[in-house]
Amino acid sequence: MVDLAAVFEAYGKQWEEQVIKPRLDAAKSSCAAGTLAMSTVIGYQRQRGLIGAGSNFSAEDIYNLLTQAYPVCLEEAITKCKGLKDPSILVQFWFEANRQVQLLGYPDIAPTDVNEAIKICTPTYTASGGGDGLTVTGTVADLTKTFTLEGTFPGASVTLAFFPDGESAGSYTYKGSGGGVQISGQGTYKVAGPDGADGVLILTGHSNGCATPGGCRENTDVITLTPS
Repeated sequence: MVDLAAVFEAYGKQWEEQVIKPRLDAAKSSCAAGTLAMSTVIGYQRQRGLIGAGSNFSAEDIYNLLTQAYPVCLEEAITKCKGLKDPSILVQFWFEANRQVQLLGYPDIAPTDVNEAIKICTPTYTASGGGDGLTVTGTVADLTKTFTLEGTFPGASVTLAFFPDGESAGSYTYKGSGGGVQISGQGTYKVAGPDGADGVLILTGHSNGCATPGGCRENTDVITLTPS
């Protein structure tokens, strides 16, 4: 009679070396790679259990593998939910991640706050900043759609209109008056960041502005966009 356990063990060592090990090594490279590595290990463990072979990987090993893949999977989920402006994508990811660790007997690793998902995936920004003598305030609901901000100079005010080419760049104009002076200008802007977990963005605009009477000059405006 063929000893299935012995045969499986022989092929199992080859499988571990040629399939499982490379997939474990690549687990951090992408969410898909991490998920594949975890499902490969779990499937292998189930096969061993069906023939009565001992376990080569513990629940802790699988948990550690899951937590290694979690950051890159989270980043991909956030990128997707921001692109589609759909917080449910992130909420579903959090739910599935928690479900996986619960099955392993570990506490949740992800939040389940819908309001937090909305803030991350469809943030509204509070604008503050400006340029030489200019103070800009307002809110931005969507960086991919036309938005306006209000600006004030000493004795004058302007409205700035932004026309995005995407989420991180575009053109803008401004127009206003005060104290008998007419103000207008136009230019381009770029959005950088976020540099940290707070999600703050920096909008930097370069424009040519004119005051009548007065003259024209080049201006740089720096506006901080804080998620609110």
